[in-house]
Amino acid sequence: MDLRSERWEHVPTATWYNWVALAKSAKPTAADLAVARDALRRSLADPAVLSQTIAPATMPASESASGLTPGEARRSLNLIGRLEQLWEDCEMVRRHAVKTNEAGGEDIRLLKAFCQSIGMRNGIIGNVLAALEKLWNMQKMQDFHDAVIDEVRKESPECAARIVARMARLSAATGVHDSGARV
Repeated sequence: MDLRSERWEHVPTATWYNWVALAKSAKPTAADLAVARDALRRSLADPAVLSQTIAPATMPASESASGLTPGEARRSLNLIGRLEQLWEDCEMVRRHAVKTNEAGGEDIRLLKAFCQSIGMRNGIIGNVLAALEKLWNMQKMQDFHDAVIDEVRKESPECAARIVARMARLSAATGVHDSGARV
């Protein structure tokens, strides 16, 4: 059974095999094995013992990404550069699909490739527009929150502090940590 192809296909091959090597490098001690055997023996009588003894596996956050600010994370993705590269790839497919005629115009040489290049460029444009819409919505939401907090702060700084603290707790509970970075 190949776990990578079923569940982790989005992980680059080199990263996957680095994870495998790291997992294989951990050698359990005799004491670790004794504790594991004891837990297995006890679980034969009560299967709930396993879930109490063994913590669920979670993938650790990447060391390089864990300390990034939101701005650094956006820059590290280089989405604009990636979209430009994809656009160039689409244009390359288009150039391959057309030929220049005697009059200096273009004729379609490979209809399927030409249509695929149109679909790919359309998809890229759609993705860019969707991303811009999300950024605009995030900015408007941040502006709204700032306006509400500013007005509440004028009347009651203590109430504003409670609201900000509650919003921070809600953000932390959902895994979205607001570090004050603006979109």
